[in-house]
Amino acid sequence: MDSMDTLQELAHFLKKQKSNFTTASDQEYLQAIKKVLTREYSEPSSKFIHFFVEQVYSGTQTDTAVHKFTPLVKEAFRQFVNERLLECIEAAGNMPKREEADGTVVADNRDMERPGYHTQPSDEEWEDFFIVNIT
Repeated sequence: MDSMDTLQELAHFLKKQKSNFTTASDQEYLQAIKKVLTREYSEPSSKFIHFFVEQVYSGTQTDTAVHKFTPLVKEAFRQFVNERLLECIEAAGNMPKREEADGTVVADNRDMERPGYHTQPSDEEWEDFFIVNIT
């Protein structure tokens, strides 16, 4: 499977997920939540840290304990996001493969050629895919 096939599958997946939230108010709230997540991803707030300390730490929540958990929460959040991305990439990469007559192995996308299945992402799907920076 070449990288273009992987990108197409990921774009299709992202487009499908986005279509689940179509109302304007949903989009407004989604954008606001993404901004908060982006901010918390780069620099977790004390409320964000406290939320996780309450969930996993049985001791007293002193400033020292919260300070100790700050880098742990930041790293756990980073790893969580990376793991979810890897799952998406691996899922896109697990398409069936077939061998051509000349011996090359290619993605077996014959199922994607059925009517109603878009093998070429639309311009909007490409735009959705390339919007990596959540603002």
